[in-house]
Amino acid sequence: MKYLMQILLGLILLQLLQSCDYSKSRDVLWMKKNFENNAELFFDVTNLFNNSIPINLKKENYVTFNINDKNNSVDIIIISKKVINGERVTQKANSQRLDNKNFNLLLKNLGWNYSKVDSIRNMLQRIKCNTIRTVDYKYFDIEIYNSSNLSYSYLHLKHSIDYHNIKTISNNSKYGNLFSICN
Repeated sequence: MKYLMQILLGLILLQLLQSCDYSKSRDVLWMKKNFENNAELFFDVTNLFNNSIPINLKKENYVTFNINDKNNSVDIIIISKKVINGERVTQKANSQRLDNKNFNLLLKNLGWNYSKVDSIRNMLQRIKCNTIRTVDYKYFDIEIYNSSNLSYSYLHLKHSIDYHNIKTISNNSKYGNLFSICN
């Protein structure tokens, strides 16, 4: 009886592991399809976000733009790349209140206005993502994802790298060779 229970438990665990693998592959297939249907929009939101951050600010900080699912407000987070006394200086503000002084200050530091915030938010929503951020990965400079699926994200290739060894979303589309899906 004990041996039979062990076999049954093993079969259940095997089934669970297989379903996890299927779920992951389905997520990647959905992400590829989502990209293919919205490739130009991925390119546009990446360029709008990346090119609108002042170069000096981008060199010294990471910038994150996140849409809150609850109330459709926006968080903008600027995190220093330098670690001082074991911590990074972080500035964060939310757009929920139009009179939010911190949010307006971050917009001013970025050289942005509410129109730019709305444009980035609308594009992210159309590509079914809620976060875009600058990163300093070896080959990538921008990461786009939906926080409800933290298993995978879209990564934008840096302009100045040789990316022949990197698996891109597609070599057949105008923008597919500029992005990769990563977990």
